[in-house]
Amino acid sequence: MFVAPLMIGCTRDNEPAAQPAAEAQLQIPDFDPQAAFRAWYEPVDYDAQPQIPGYELPLDLARIVNLDQFEWRLTDEARAIIARQGFVVTDMGNEEDITEIYSSADDDGIPPFVTVDTLLHLYHLQFDQT
Repeated sequence: MFVAPLMIGCTRDNEPAAQPAAEAQLQIPDFDPQAAFRAWYEPVDYDAQPQIPGYELPLDLARIVNLDQFEWRLTDEARAIIARQGFVVTDMGNEEDITEIYSSADDDGIPPFVTVDTLLHLYHLQFDQT
């Protein structure tokens, strides 16, 4: 019996060798994020007149309207800080999705206190996804 090896193949003359996936470079054309954002941005003139009366510190905790919504979350030390400073920051756990904090407060009927860092974080997420 006679067995002859059969070899079939192609040659690619004048073509560059393929790069392994780890070495491949993604070619992105010049991108101007400000120009991309400008297409969606329209300035809005807004004039706000503050209408919330001021208050004196220390606070009388009995006059805080919705303190009972937070009673179970507040230690005696936290209550003392509220009275002295007018606010307190407490550790309420670890939440992966920042919007869940506001959704949970809404579910509990707690008025939101939206801080600038929240808005900047959400803007950052939105910008990353566009």
